Amino acid sequence: MSGLVPRAFNKDRILVTGFAPFLGQKTNPSAELAKALASTYGVSSLILPVTLGQSWEILSSQLGSVNYEAVILLGQASRRQKVSLERIAVNWWESQDADENGENPSPGPIVDG
Repeated sequence: MSGLVPRAFNKDRILVTGFAPFLGQKTNPSAELAKALASTYGVSSLILPVTLGQSWEILSSQLGSVNYEAVILLGQASRRQKVSLERIAVNWWESQDADENGENPSPGPIVDG
């Protein structure tokens, strides 16, 4: 891995996101972790609603307002038995559950193109 040089990030320019509780849950671990990282390390946190349109609009607005050096997006996969990291991003929407507005579009691309 020659050529890769670790560097420090400005904690004021790191954003950690989580999601609000959904599917009848009282809490969402992703939101709790985002808030804990913010209070412990002084990074910014943003808790997003579990809604298809609104969550992207809120995140997009936040990303446009600050020149972040790093963004960490957390989520909850309630059917998984352990913490897992997503290694590949796929432009695909598919869910067994509707969002908090009752929306559950057919499986397909999130963004055209």
